[in-house]
Amino acid sequence: MTVPPLEATDTDIDARIDRLREQFAELKEVERPARDGDLVTVDVHGVRDGQVAEGLSADDFVYEVGTGGIAEGVDEQLRGKKAGDIVDVDAPNLQGERAVCVCSSSRYAKRCCRRPPTSGPRTRPSSTPSMSSVGTWPAG
Repeated sequence: MTVPPLEATDTDIDARIDRLREQFAELKEVERPARDGDLVTVDVHGVRDGQVAEGLSADDFVYEVGTGGIAEGVDEQLRGKKAGDIVDVDAPNLQGERAVCVCSSSRYAKRCCRRPPTSGPRTRPSSTPSMSSVGTWPAG
């Protein structure tokens, strides 16, 4: 069986490197208002009929503003807010029912990724070693 060599384009490599940079980035607290991409530490409580609904609460939940991951309208309310602000969002379809999503934020941070210098072309090996250079398995 012959397996064709895998070819990765520079675009593929750059995209993978950017994902890794973001995944392993350092976080730096910020004092400015929140914007898309910021990580906000929030306490989230879904409230129905004046009571906190079971299964709709999380404390110290780290949420990326702009991802739409809590409830519709939360991102719009968090943008421009600072740590300590509380937002109430009417959520007409929170787990299938109407609720109010109450988010109180305690900390805002941004990702800090180090970028490599951009002077000069990036180089990579022109080929990878063949399997024959690895050696052989010992006889069993």
